[in-house]
Amino acid sequence: MMLKNLLTVCFLAFMGLSPSSIKASTIVGFLYYEGTNLPIVGAKIYSVYTGDSALSDRQGWFSLKVDSMELEELEIEAAHCYGQRFEVANRHHHKLYLRVLPVELPELRIIALYDNHRRRQNRDIDFHRRVAIERRIMGPSLAWLKEIIDEFEYTPIALEMGVEGRIFLQFSIAEDGSFKDFKLMRGVLREIDQKTLAVFQNFRNLSAEEYQATLDLRGIEVQEVYIQPIRFQIEAK
Repeated sequence: MMLKNLLTVCFLAFMGLSPSSIKASTIVGFLYYEGTNLPIVGAKIYSVYTGDSALSDRQGWFSLKVDSMELEELEIEAAHCYGQRFEVANRHHHKLYLRVLPVELPELRIIALYDNHRRRQNRDIDFHRRVAIERRIMGPSLAWLKEIIDEFEYTPIALEMGVEGRIFLQFSIAEDGSFKDFKLMRGVLREIDQKTLAVFQNFRNLSAEEYQATLDLRGIEVQEVYIQPIRFQIEAK
């Protein structure tokens, strides 16, 4: 046994290594929400290679022992954030930033209700003249959503074409309550898409109370990105 240990020490010396250099290394760092210095609490940090894990504390700090001596790949999971992987070097105080997930707002439904019997009996009358529009908010609502949904209409061409589907509109809300950074994630018809975008672009600024209530949907103080689903559908009475 003594001979075996001696041979091990000699081999390490020959390779230019010390016994301590092959011990597990430690990666330390801080986690923040992207674009802020707000720490991420309770994030799960995994070593991709060893499966070892750690949690971030109230300052976003974490410490994770790993087996590799140079680069390590970490996989990080946190509430409200996209899961991400990072390649990091050992023993450094890293600052890692996670991208925040958009908040999906309650779906707005714009329903065109028509009298199917009257439509059959009056084929010479334009379809859209026989339509009533019903508006619904699916799920817990915000005060400003109740106001903005009244601005939506089915365009005549969309009714004549029988167009249905869901729009996904992404946007942010500035601290003054104005809407900005619009991006149409999915549309259904150009006329409806443009009308939807115009409704949000021309909507008034949110009050301080409305802005705070919208922020509270997530529960963390970061710049919000929202996704608003709007479903257009046609139903017979």
